[in-house]
Amino acid sequence: MTPMGSNEAKRSTAPALPGHSRRTSRLITAATWLAIAYAVAIAILCVWDGLRIARPPASNLQFADGEYRVQGVEKGDVLDVAGVRPGDEIVAMNGERFRDRLDMLDRFHALAPGSSVTFEVTRAGAPLLLHVRTWQNLSIRELAPVLATVAVLLGLGATVMVFGSRSPATSLFVLFCVSSAINDAAALTVIPGSAWPQRVLSFAYAITSLVGPALLLHLFLTFPVRGRLQRRLLPLVPVAYAIQLGLGLSYYLPTVMPRAVGLLALPGLRGVLLAGFQTSVAGCYLVSAVSLAAVASRAPTEQIGRQARLLVTAFGLLLGVHLLQEVPRLIAGRHVFDPFTFSLSDTIVPLFVAAAIVFHRMFGIDVLVRHGLVYGAASVGVGGLFVATMAGAGWAIGRAWPELDTAVIAVAAALAAIAFQPLRRIAQDGVDRVFYRKRYDYRRALGEAANRLAGILDTDAAARFLKAHLDENIQPSWSAVLGRGLPGAAFLALGEAEAPVCEGSEAEALEDRLRAAGAVLAVPAGGLPGLPHAVLIAPIRQGDAVLGAIVVGPRRADVPYLPEDRDLLATLASLAAPVLERCRLLQERSLRERLALVGSAASALVHELKNPLAAVKSTAAVLRRRLPDDPRGRELTEIIEREVDRLSDEVVAVLAYVRPPRGQTATVDLETLVRQLTSVVEGDFRSAGVEVQVHEADGQCAISGDQERLRQALLNLLLNAREAMPTGGVVSVELRPWLDREGARVGSEMVVADTGAGFSPEIIDRVFEPFFTTKRLGTGLGLANVKRVVEDHGGAVLVGNRPGGGAMVTVRLPGAKRIPGSSAG
Repeated sequence: MTPMGSNEAKRSTAPALPGHSRRTSRLITAATWLAIAYAVAIAILCVWDGLRIARPPASNLQFADGEYRVQGVEKGDVLDVAGVRPGDEIVAMNGERFRDRLDMLDRFHALAPGSSVTFEVTRAGAPLLLHVRTWQNLSIRELAPVLATVAVLLGLGATVMVFGSRSPATSLFVLFCVSSAINDAAALTVIPGSAWPQRVLSFAYAITSLVGPALLLHLFLTFPVRGRLQRRLLPLVPVAYAIQLGLGLSYYLPTVMPRAVGLLALPGLRGVLLAGFQTSVAGCYLVSAVSLAAVASRAPTEQIGRQARLLVTAFGLLLGVHLLQEVPRLIAGRHVFDPFTFSLSDTIVPLFVAAAIVFHRMFGIDVLVRHGLVYGAASVGVGGLFVATMAGAGWAIGRAWPELDTAVIAVAAALAAIAFQPLRRIAQDGVDRVFYRKRYDYRRALGEAANRLAGILDTDAAARFLKAHLDENIQPSWSAVLGRGLPGAAFLALGEAEAPVCEGSEAEALEDRLRAAGAVLAVPAGGLPGLPHAVLIAPIRQGDAVLGAIVVGPRRADVPYLPEDRDLLATLASLAAPVLERCRLLQERSLRERLALVGSAASALVHELKNPLAAVKSTAAVLRRRLPDDPRGRELTEIIEREVDRLSDEVVAVLAYVRPPRGQTATVDLETLVRQLTSVVEGDFRSAGVEVQVHEADGQCAISGDQERLRQALLNLLLNAREAMPTGGVVSVELRPWLDREGARVGSEMVVADTGAGFSPEIIDRVFEPFFTTKRLGTGLGLANVKRVVEDHGGAVLVGNRPGGGAMVTVRLPGAKRIPGSSAG
């Protein structure tokens, strides 16, 4: 299970709840507030309509052939007072026969309370005239509990909208409150009828209020957590909506489509709809209780466990109230509460849900209380200082220099103004110590963090310490410390498996955002490149260089981050910057020392190998000439010569890295150089099933450099791309302008991409490391040489993976004016 709103925001999982863009979130918020306003309007209409009309019949009547057949008479009903009995047939009212099944209700809606009504009734074949005086539909005793219930429900919905998170659970809860409020308000008047208030109320009751149980089920399969069980039960939600809307339509359609009455009056149809509705209501409450009980027993966090237990308690209390109401009815035939008073029980579950949603959101109010305490205490201190200064100095000066009374006021005011900030800091420290111990501990924790980080010399150890510190103090659902081992390299999650978080163009975009960000960046909806579930990100910068970032996801149980949390994050990032820079410098020094040792050994080894290799090759050539009639002997000598050539190439590569050759600088046209190289390798590539595609730039790609070294570096890239596709594929070479941040051209870029497997997460940050290779036969100096050549020319090399698969290496070289007399090749 994962916390609601944390979007299962862990590095290995997707969000628990779908996130919304800002525009979608605003639309949902507006629609939710509109629903609350709609419920208020319906409640007002119900009160107005209920107070102005006479109490209509509430007995069980069946309309057929222009008459009402009385199936049952409600005790105390207007028909009961008139003397109507079950089995009677009501054929007319006030001398007029009935037109349709809503006609009696429409006539009562037109009557003022206190009017006389005469029913023409047929009883056992004999006609009867029954008279009755109507009374007001509503009394204050009936109105008060229903209005209280509606006010509580809509107030809870508005409270959660203000203090709760903008999440699907909040919207579902508000809609449930709206549905319940309309359902309770409908009890204040008579819904069926053909007049316009009845049409409006019929729609509100049938389409809006009857889906309350389905909304409750939907809510409790989303909040407080959406785990495996909740996802399995989620298909029940549309079924519940369909059944409850089906019954609602059966009530509403006859008010706008009289022809639907005959269809809906088919024998058994209404019974089936009612049975289905009652079953769906019971099922919604049962499944909701099971879901909450499962969360309470296996809550991923203590906060979610408390929320689930609170909601299970609400269900238990609701069940107890219903048993208290229904058991006496089954035993003695009477209720404990009248229907209007019993409507107050509809607030039980919403009250507990609102408490569960808003409880962990009260930190926003908590901040206001904290600042109120701090500034209140500081103001009291300043006021006390002012009064004490006035009293003491005024008494002393008043006795010695009475004419200086006005100066005492100025001195007291100046002292109070000067002392306000120190007193505020003292008050904040005292308030934090007494009421906000955890925030007070933040400052002490930062001091300890600074001391611990000062002694760490390894980036992974520093990252693990920072993550542990974050987990202990601000408790995010996940956190990560990002770092870049090399300029242009991928951002890695330090202290973990060092898998790339983002690379290539995504890494460049993230670096630009971090460079332009303030101390802490609030991640917009949709996340950042490579960080779709991040909430806050604090750049780790040393001067203008972006060394990495500290990233946190949503807080556990969707608790918001406070200003103090952001300050802690920013301070940790500033403490981490010199640590990461120090670790990087130590690693570079260690690498240089190792390379110096390897270079000395390699140089000596190369000199020792050159002469033996030349002797082996010449001997093989002699043997081949002396064995003209031995095909097998000639084949073996050719193998010896090829392997000697391969070893010689490896020796040259080692020498080129250990002691780079010094060539002549000239103007080199990259387009010409690329065309020459692709024509050289095209035949070999075609035989291996590899197609070479060249996309030339629009304009000159002239650079200044050593053409031979550049040729060898670019050839290495092409050969690496071919070797990455043993079964064939496509190598694309694209030349394009290299633009700076302002869009000005500063040189040329060459992008070499293939359709192979790409760089694996384990090796992408080590591809430029000398002597590191994944090939069975290789020195590990190919890309290391490329990087050295490009950097010697003032350029940079970026590595990454293509979005569609395959590796991508970008070479950036600064431009140069053409040197007279130079050639591109």
